[in-house]
Amino acid sequence: VLLSVAGTAIAVVLFNILISNSSVLFASSVTYLIPVVAVLIGLAFHEQINYGQIGSMAVVLAGVFVANVLGKKKVAT
Repeated sequence: VLLSVAGTAIAVVLFNILISNSSVLFASSVTYLIPVVAVLIGLAFHEQINYGQIGSMAVVLAGVFVANVLGKKKVAT
């Protein structure tokens, strides 16, 4: 329990330092890529990944793309 609490606390502190020293786009990219890295680690340990998980990651990444790239363009009305 001590190891998990201490590890989580250190990770949160380091993540907050990362966010304060970088741009908003980089911080959001890191946040949304964590599940992708987790799935890749799962694949490395031969865990079963289904199409729902891959599709969900694609939806999340598409949403990030739309919000960060297409959201900055002005929409003609």
